[in-house]
Amino acid sequence: MKTCKRCKVALPELDLTEETRKQLSELILDNQKLQGVKFLMGTGVTHENAKIIMDHMITQKGVCGRCDYNFEGVGPFDCPDCGAFNYNIL
Repeated sequence: MKTCKRCKVALPELDLTEETRKQLSELILDNQKLQGVKFLMGTGVTHENAKIIMDHMITQKGVCGRCDYNFEGVGPFDCPDCGAFNYNIL
């Protein structure tokens, strides 16, 4: 299991179908973090892990969720500027 270098929390695996990823992306882009947690719980993710996932989710494409560092690429990444782990599904 991966650990966020910034906050030291253990990060759960995020294995989403394309449809699930699309639905969660819409909630993120609509700034619906609580609904995102509930949505993930509906897919079988525990409440604790759903909160961790949403806390580490980017909310703008190409921007770290913690320090606004600009990056290119797809998939999860550790920010080279602040060290925060980012789930990148947008």
